[in-house]
Amino acid sequence: MPGHPLRRALGTWWRDRSVGFRRIVRTLVLLLASTLVCLGAGAVTATASSPVGPHQARWSTTLDSTLTVDLGPLGSASLDSPAGSLGVRVLLGEIPSDAATPGTDDLAALLTGDLGSYSSLAAHPDLTVRQGLRALRDDALRRAGLLESLVLCAVAAARLLTRGHLRDAVAALAAAARTHRGASVLGTATALAAVVAVVVPAVSPATSVQSRTLEVLAGTSASRARFSGRLADVVAAYGPQLTSYLTSTRTFYAQAADSLRSAWAQADAAEPVRAPDGDTASPSPTGSPASPGPRLGPVTAVLTTDLHCNLDVIDLVGVLDEVAGATVHMDDGDLTMTGSDPEQVCVDALSQAVPDGVSRVATIGNHDSAATAARLTAQGWTVTDGTVHQVGGLRVLGDTDPDRTTATGTTARGQEDVQALGARLAATSCRVPTDVVLVHQPAAFGPLAATGCAPLLIGGHLHSEQGLSATAGGRGTVLELVAGAGKGGTSIGAVTEDSYAHVLSFSRDGTLLAWRTVVLHPDASVTVTTWQDVPTPS
Repeated sequence: MPGHPLRRALGTWWRDRSVGFRRIVRTLVLLLASTLVCLGAGAVTATASSPVGPHQARWSTTLDSTLTVDLGPLGSASLDSPAGSLGVRVLLGEIPSDAATPGTDDLAALLTGDLGSYSSLAAHPDLTVRQGLRALRDDALRRAGLLESLVLCAVAAARLLTRGHLRDAVAALAAAARTHRGASVLGTATALAAVVAVVVPAVSPATSVQSRTLEVLAGTSASRARFSGRLADVVAAYGPQLTSYLTSTRTFYAQAADSLRSAWAQADAAEPVRAPDGDTASPSPTGSPASPGPRLGPVTAVLTTDLHCNLDVIDLVGVLDEVAGATVHMDDGDLTMTGSDPEQVCVDALSQAVPDGVSRVATIGNHDSAATAARLTAQGWTVTDGTVHQVGGLRVLGDTDPDRTTATGTTARGQEDVQALGARLAATSCRVPTDVVLVHQPAAFGPLAATGCAPLLIGGHLHSEQGLSATAGGRGTVLELVAGAGKGGTSIGAVTEDSYAHVLSFSRDGTLLAWRTVVLHPDASVTVTTWQDVPTPS
């Protein structure tokens, strides 16, 4: 046969190699083959728990190229899998109860929170899907790692049992199997049964009932989704309202993004600012001399607070980072509504909105949880913890809010109250040089302002814009900035009250040089103020 000379040549070449070379090649081939097999096995058998809206949900991989959400007797929803040939099956579970027993008012708050979760899911299903796929990926890697370790341990044990002659033992076993027909058939059947046991459930459809796309969802992100059972009837009945809500929300924030870009450009053109290392201002658009504005520095920080999981506002925050040329993004807490597991998508949304390369620091507000902090940390955020951190050229101090607010009320996280938190941070700022204190409740400002060791205090929580003010502290001027969205401007849909963000310009040594306010109005217009000088104590 034509291949024989080539095989003989390869065999001769292989035998001419050193023993060490052949051993290394065999080891690498074994590692590569076992890794690929274990990764495939891990991917096919992966399962994970990841929320869908307010529900706990069980996610598992399939081989049917379909993402299927199973709602039990209500039916199912399905669409083409975002993971390609690897499909996903999602089984919805219960909506977890709060640890406390709610009263009537608290139950209303809980149900309102559930509605917000459903609305966020409908408006941004991609965030939920990404979160579930990440959970499946992590489980697949864990399974693959475990299988790989078992395979390598088995190979090592076999080598010990055969005193280093594993290949000879395997060859002898294969020869014996060929001469013993019953053993060969049994071994083959066992291997096929194992493969079938894994593959058949993975490729079988989640349900045998007929599913269909719905015309009422045309033009939405769910236009290609297929529904079955009573769920299809419910979506068909209420789809127009859902479509109208999604369309109006999408239109509102598209207009807001355009307004932001336009307002930013107009504000910069109206009052040019002096370059960081220059002495003169740029000429005005009309050609007449322009008076110099505040001097800007190399560090530009975008400040947000009280976003309360409004995913569309969070997307707009990314646009602000972009137009401002932010080098640092600071979030001053209450990124979520309750810090629940389903609200991890709020953290994901902000992490994705902030452009790559922008340094990130966040403090934990009373509506956020330890899970919120862990999620932020895992995604590269510096989370304030009572120590001074270097973030994008700024020395930032802060800590978790001492209060914890859920749907059932507000309680203390520990023994420390807001005043004690302020006193502790004040003592730290006097020991360690600090540029910015990021603390959620402005009630903590008192001890910090009294010592005057930190020159800039930032707070939110009040849902009321109070701007930047200056007081005379013990060691110099202390600036205090309090901002946030009105309470009607949070959570879901278009804002119904003005929502505020700020952009701060710092010198290389961390001194605040200038600031400006960005306001999103309920009519989707945006106001961007010109750069303002830092105030002095009155």
